[in-house]
Amino acid sequence: MRNQSRLLLAFFATALLGLSGNAAAGTLFIGTDTEEFNGLNSSFLIKATVNGANFVSQQNIPLDFELNGIGDGPGFLYSGDPSTNTLRTVDYNGNLLTSVAAGFSSTCCNEEMQFAGGKLYHAHWVDNIQQINPVTGAVLATFDQPQVVGMALVGGTIWITHWANQQVGIWDPNTNIFTPVFNTPQLAGALAYDPSAGILWVGQLGGQILPYDLLGNLLGPGFNPIAALNLGVNIDTVDGLTFLGEGTQSVPEPESLALIGLGLVGLIGFRRRSVAT
Repeated sequence: MRNQSRLLLAFFATALLGLSGNAAAGTLFIGTDTEEFNGLNSSFLIKATVNGANFVSQQNIPLDFELNGIGDGPGFLYSGDPSTNTLRTVDYNGNLLTSVAAGFSSTCCNEEMQFAGGKLYHAHWVDNIQQINPVTGAVLATFDQPQVVGMALVGGTIWITHWANQQVGIWDPNTNIFTPVFNTPQLAGALAYDPSAGILWVGQLGGQILPYDLLGNLLGPGFNPIAALNLGVNIDTVDGLTFLGEGTQSVPEPESLALIGLGLVGLIGFRRRSVAT
């Protein structure tokens, strides 16, 4: 039975990773609400270079506006604000492009955003996910989902984090069903997907960002970009995380997605039953 389980793991991991090519150096964009909630005057957009699961370097870009949840769009970043209902677009060097008063609540907090299938989704702490107009910020649909911080596009599926439950998994906007895939050692924050390496980067309480494969296997020690800022304040979490090119991935054929999705969900159930017995 263990050998069969390993074969299934290997098969579906290979299938999922087959959605992308070989690992290569790429860029993670990182945002945090640490500065605002600790009374500091500036935010930072952090650009981290990674190679597969390995951290290489980071660039810290000071900003004159608040930056919290972010998401990769078609050639720029969508960004939220921890204390207002502002929807912004920012270029890859931290320059403000547009800023509009959006329709979502101004109460804390605007977490990650994800551009997927021509739609923009926004995680609003503490109780829902919203589909919003990417130009005006008007709310088009609201989905009850508690404590969502992170959102990432993996091929044609949306993955999210549930903060308090320390869970990472798949969210289907058509049914509003969340399927947990794995748990994190700390409270689960922002989320990003590197399609070239098949790696999920998960921001966690304390500021650490850890690399996982799509089955929840930890691939390395990760890194702490907030600690490297030496802000002299208590570090909360990474609340904004996206990978360059994440929001513009090519979507596999529906048949392939269905097969892989069913296999992954079945595998999750198989692993749980194995643990239970």
